[in-house]
Amino acid sequence: MKNSIKLALNQFLPAAVVITLLSGFFFLGLNQNYRSSANDPQIQYIQGIVDYLTGAEAKPEDVTGTQKISVENSLDPFIIIFDTERKSVAANAQLKDGTPIPPEKRFEIKKDQNKFFSYFSNNGQKRFTWVPQKGVKIAAVLDSYEKDGKLAGYVLVGRNLKEIEKRTVNLGLLVTFGWLITMVSTFTTILMVNLRGSKKTEK
Repeated sequence: MKNSIKLALNQFLPAAVVITLLSGFFFLGLNQNYRSSANDPQIQYIQGIVDYLTGAEAKPEDVTGTQKISVENSLDPFIIIFDTERKSVAANAQLKDGTPIPPEKRFEIKKDQNKFFSYFSNNGQKRFTWVPQKGVKIAAVLDSYEKDGKLAGYVLVGRNLKEIEKRTVNLGLLVTFGWLITMVSTFTTILMVNLRGSKKTEK
């Protein structure tokens, strides 16, 4: 019996490593998919906004409207438009009593003229997780717009990631449960096979 358990443990260790790695890759892959999909509405909105602002008669306040969106509590996408000095000129985003501003380094946008490479570089858009205050995570997409061939400003569209964070926690629990069940069932199977083999040997 003891020899069977020791043998089963030795045989189980490589399988345990593989199961753990596969579970980790599975979690990371799905988690990344969750995070990437959180950018989809912003990507759709921002392209239309940039196209509109490029027009000669376009006004930033026409894009944002007057209704404020709570960055901390709402799941709705919000819009912030900046001038070339990176100062907010129009926004429907509200965090506490003001408009949140991303770090300076996020405004460093380079447009790739090559269509092939621009596809892989998000066409110059910055897509990032923004933490304007502790406990608030934002899926943000930032892009620049031009008028008459010159930089005219920047547009940021974002939304709260709290729903994605809930999904990530649930995914982690599900993967952990699946990992545990697989580990136990694998070890049990290996042990039963060894016990049967030892009984046959004794006979």
